[in-house]
Amino acid sequence: MTAGVNLQALFGEANAAFSAGDLERARELARTIIGQAPRVPQVRHLLALVEKRRGDTAAARAQFAAAVELGPNDPQVHNNYANLLSDLGENALALDHYRRAVALKPDFVDALVNLAMTAETEERFVEARQALVAATGHRPDLANAWLMLGLIDRGEGDLEAAVASLDKAVTLAPADSKAARARATVEAERGGTDPAPYYARAEALTPGDLELFIARNAADPGGPPAIERHLTAKVNANPDWLDGHMALAQLRGQTRTVPPETSFEAALADRPRERQLWYGLVALLNRAERHAEARMAIERARVALIGDAEAAQVLDHLEAITADEAGDGAHAAKLLAALPPGDFTLELVRVRHALRHGRPDEAARLVEPLTATGSALAWAYLGTAWRLTGDARHDWLAGDDRLVQTLDIADAMPPLEELAARLRELHVTRSHPIDQSLRGGTQTDGDILIRSEPLMRQVRKALGDAIDLYVSRLPPPDPTHPTLKEPRNGARIVGGWSVRLSAQGFHINHVHPRGWLSSAFYVSLPPGVGEDESDTAGWLSIGVPPAELKLGLPPLRLIRPQPGRLALFPSIMWHGTVPFSDGERLTIAFDVAPRRG
Repeated sequence: MTAGVNLQALFGEANAAFSAGDLERARELARTIIGQAPRVPQVRHLLALVEKRRGDTAAARAQFAAAVELGPNDPQVHNNYANLLSDLGENALALDHYRRAVALKPDFVDALVNLAMTAETEERFVEARQALVAATGHRPDLANAWLMLGLIDRGEGDLEAAVASLDKAVTLAPADSKAARARATVEAERGGTDPAPYYARAEALTPGDLELFIARNAADPGGPPAIERHLTAKVNANPDWLDGHMALAQLRGQTRTVPPETSFEAALADRPRERQLWYGLVALLNRAERHAEARMAIERARVALIGDAEAAQVLDHLEAITADEAGDGAHAAKLLAALPPGDFTLELVRVRHALRHGRPDEAARLVEPLTATGSALAWAYLGTAWRLTGDARHDWLAGDDRLVQTLDIADAMPPLEELAARLRELHVTRSHPIDQSLRGGTQTDGDILIRSEPLMRQVRKALGDAIDLYVSRLPPPDPTHPTLKEPRNGARIVGGWSVRLSAQGFHINHVHPRGWLSSAFYVSLPPGVGEDESDTAGWLSIGVPPAELKLGLPPLRLIRPQPGRLALFPSIMWHGTVPFSDGERLTIAFDVAPRRG
């Protein structure tokens, strides 16, 4: 330090005060030094840390910026500044400073791990993985880094790599419940070894964890009967457990053993003042399209919760949704007019109401701000409103034929008869999930495309290659387009399931709210489906809004199904299935996310 011995001593005293937690003394001393030697980066750095701990983020940011300007080659300053920026949600700038810290000190493990965590938040999984590989290379005993690496590998669909990393995390930190839970999850997803011992280890670390109970129960080799039996007992023992009631209702909706709402009703009989149970029951009935019963449940809830002003407002919100879906537009309009601007869900109710009642201009005005969230659902409604009003932006959004593509990939797949037989083994329920788009069929549970069996690995590889081909054929990048703005440096499959439709089965028109691209791969079709171009039964319909809106818009595209054919299209586009008369329509579906680095 250039200002002499006294300033050096003051700096030592300031550091000691900071270490002892005397922030005001440390702050006073740092300011004194800066008054005499304003261009010393170490002092600016110390003051930044003091201000951050005091909670003055603006002052901390100013001091960090000064420290970086005065001492641009100090990796610790960059790392600590990035930590503040990450806390503030400024992840892009935080990543820049983490990268600079690592460039200055490649073995800076803290910065590498921080870089990985922020990159993962930004879905930059390649960069996150590279940082973690480097961190564990320098510090092989870093359990948290192995855990993060395992979770990233799992997200990328590489379960074998995930197992190797998570085994190291569990060995290094045997008391870490997160590592034990992740290891159990991966073992269940692999579809091979019994995951029960892994779940038992995780449960021993977090006894009474109800969320973990659901995960373990879902992997029960006894299938739906055993799962329902165990979950029923646990819900009965924990009657306020909303997630448990929902999981049990979902299962019962597929097994048809008893009405899905049975556990809700039993719990409410003893706990009529439990708000969340009422809200859950109404949501369940609405998801099952039992809107008249949902309205009756709301009225029962109003009686049970009389005098509860907060509950009354929530019930008004739920009643507005229910009334509009039930076709009582006048009552819905009255309720919506009385409700203040709300969350995303409520605003979408207003959008649907405007569309349903012939006001597409109003719908467009309401939904356009919601697209800033990146929601596929918001974009789908905006596209519908533009289409109804004749807005040319609809052609920009959905008019290019290259957005919807079909690829015939049977040659890259395992024999389709073998694949069909395996998929049928994975369909273990009797009816469709309550909150999914299919009607008249079943859907597999979990992600079938990350199973370790060779057949599913071949399927995933063939689908990945097809996705790369699709992306290479897209229109040029457009930074304002919700689909075309994404990077073209690869893509990754997120989630994979199979749908088995039977006689009169179909998908309602819907979008996938978490996807970039969506899909349908045809494994097996009923006799005659797809053979005659004049008969579109069983075909994939693109661009038709939900039928309950009664908008009368025809499809933008109809995709002819063929065994071995893959259809890919933006997740913002409505899609559904034309019903067919008889037989089995067996498909694999998945979403695709962009690879951002």
